[in-house]
Amino acid sequence: MLQGLTCPRCGSRNIAIVASGSLTYKCLNCGHTWTPTVQGLGYVSTKAGEIHWTELKKLAEEAQVNAHKALNEGVRDCDALIKRLQEQYGSYLDTREIIKIALLSVKRYMEEVRYRDPQLFNELVRELERCRKLYHGS
Repeated sequence: MLQGLTCPRCGSRNIAIVASGSLTYKCLNCGHTWTPTVQGLGYVSTKAGEIHWTELKKLAEEAQVNAHKALNEGVRDCDALIKRLQEQYGSYLDTREIIKIALLSVKRYMEEVRYRDPQLFNELVRELERCRKLYHGS
């Protein structure tokens, strides 16, 4: 008996694996057999297609680096930062993830300029609040 599986026909948890060329399950109560649709292990569906989760994490880290570069280049508006990230990574990362990356980037950048440029720090505090409202849906 396999843990965590149920028969799609009768709901029984009394399931066995059938010896065959592909993964096939058989309900030992009602006799129903089925082959589950198995997505490639570790792959995530994105707008651009299937991508391994490790590549997705790499893209997210790359997006954080690019967000920091954009802040260094003078992008201060949260919407402009999100738009830039969306253009580069929108086919792989969803909007919520991009907003989260922008939020984290602004927070880290704030720590860099806190004592060096108090006026810029205060400006970033306001933009951080705007990003938070976007992230939390307010």
